[in-house]
Amino acid sequence: MAEQILLTPEEASELLRVTSQDVIAMIEDGALAGLQIRGHWRVTSESVTQFLSENLRTQNLRALSRKLNDHNVWAKLLEESPEFKKQIENKHFEPGSMGAFLQEALAVARGTKSGNVVQFKNSTDEPKDS
Repeated sequence: MAEQILLTPEEASELLRVTSQDVIAMIEDGALAGLQIRGHWRVTSESVTQFLSENLRTQNLRALSRKLNDHNVWAKLLEESPEFKKQIENKHFEPGSMGAFLQEALAVARGTKSGNVVQFKNSTDEPKDS
């Protein structure tokens, strides 16, 4: 097994650019793995790396989700493909489908419908304007 480097909350706080109290709170909340040795908190360097990796992944997924659900992004893409845009505009789509979403995107871009971002909870839920 690889040797683990144990960090104090102060050392971990320097790496994470937060206070040592924040590090202890993250340990107690379960967001950061740590252990107590004779009443003193210690954090492995691996747990700091894992914490950063998981939080970066989560943040990237949120940003991607916002972009994928943004009507304006899709409307701009449809403008680049006039033939496909025309097909979307002239067809009937079931509510909650991607086709209906693209029609909404075009309506938002034209200003005939309000809204900017639609959130889909899952494939059976209706879209929700936010």
